Amino acid sequence: MLYVRLLLLLLSHRLLLQHGADPNQRDAVGNTALHLAVCTSHIPTVTLLLRAGTNIRQADNQGYSPLQLARSKLKLLQRYGNSSSQEIKRHVYQVIEMMQTYLECSGSSEEAELLSSFSNQLSLSDSREQVENDIQTLLNSLNDLSLVQSNVS
Repeated sequence: MLYVRLLLLLLSHRLLLQHGADPNQRDAVGNTALHLAVCTSHIPTVTLLLRAGTNIRQADNQGYSPLQLARSKLKLLQRYGNSSSQEIKRHVYQVIEMMQTYLECSGSSEEAELLSSFSNQLSLSDSREQVENDIQTLLNSLNDLSLVQSNVS
């Protein structure tokens, strides 16, 4: 049932965009559809919105861009996750996939490949400590990617 709802949501986004909906439209608290898709890790919607030209750096009323939300998600997983290492890895893979989609859509395929390498490294980590160290390595390396070179932290 959840899969059907998510599929309908994706189809409705696609239809709205095809009929001229503005992907950068904000709600009452300044969120765009991309902010919400990033927060819920809905990868197909993130991909659709990025390909539609959504502004990845548009801040909400709190001053957070979708990229900053994705990075914050990584930090929260590292610091406060009470889940198993496998569950944390699943969430990290989702964040990486979102970032890779952005990099590929913006023409930074080499940087997207770096994230693929990181995913491969993460797949070899078994313990919670190894996964947390991998997340820290990813957070440190994000400073060198074009994801954060325009004052996005």
